[in-house]
Amino acid sequence: MALNALSALQAASAALGILLSAKTMAAMQVASETGMRSEAAAAVLPRRVQALQAWRLFACAAELTAFAGVSQAVLGGEWGMTVVVSVLAPSCCMFGFPVSALAIPAGDSGWPQSPGAPGLLLALLRLGAWLLLCVGVDRPQGLLGGSGTLGRPMGWRVLEEAFLQPAATVAEATAACAVSAGGWAIAAGKGALDCKVPETHGMSSGTMLFRALLLLLCVSTTLLYVLGILGNLLLNGPYRRADVDGELTIAVEEKQAEIEAWADAQKEIAYSSLPDVEGTVRESPEEPEEQPASAPLL
Repeated sequence: MALNALSALQAASAALGILLSAKTMAAMQVASETGMRSEAAAAVLPRRVQALQAWRLFACAAELTAFAGVSQAVLGGEWGMTVVVSVLAPSCCMFGFPVSALAIPAGDSGWPQSPGAPGLLLALLRLGAWLLLCVGVDRPQGLLGGSGTLGRPMGWRVLEEAFLQPAATVAEATAACAVSAGGWAIAAGKGALDCKVPETHGMSSGTMLFRALLLLLCVSTTLLYVLGILGNLLLNGPYRRADVDGELTIAVEEKQAEIEAWADAQKEIAYSSLPDVEGTVRESPEEPEEQPASAPLL
């Protein structure tokens, strides 16, 4: 099915896929920033870890949705020139080398710690470049009169047709639905609700809902992402400089050791309670006794 003919269910599935992808990416990033000790760090610094998880979720959602919007507006949905957009302001995997906002060692022990300031500044530069490409460029005939991807319209006009107009239509339909629902409630459930998104701009109602939601997610999460970047640049000195708090690191390592010891104990309890084939309780595994070597054959 064409991308302009999505059903409401397909649009909801696509939006959910973006959110789940962002959540998975954020969890992996937080695990890297805590040196694969997320549970221990959360036990020692619950509020700071929760704030970090929320910020990384906003960051991943902003990166995904912004890149989707720029790809559509600048490349016309084609991937042939994706590298042109992605390298305008490069950063290593969006967040730079292992660096922790919690002042504890990040990543694997073999990776060098990296100051957070360069990665944050590159993220701002990349987002600014993407915004400039979308609102500051208007090439109805494409780039340099090229053919194929280069000949596709790009810039502000494409952004307006692909996202702004569908979002305006969905906003109007939402307002009309709210008015209709209010009248329906006042009339004690009499009458019909007018809660439909019209199919205009050559798109199905599901496609317009998806693009409106994508634009809403992009704007909201990008703003929160940028606020987090500015807050870390201005207020989080250890993050900017890649400083490590020795006492905090020891506390997290001790908590991690406690968690691992508890997990091993629970594993032993669960294993010892499993019945064997005859129905008796199975004992915990022990090291096998070393058997004497047999006499060599003559």
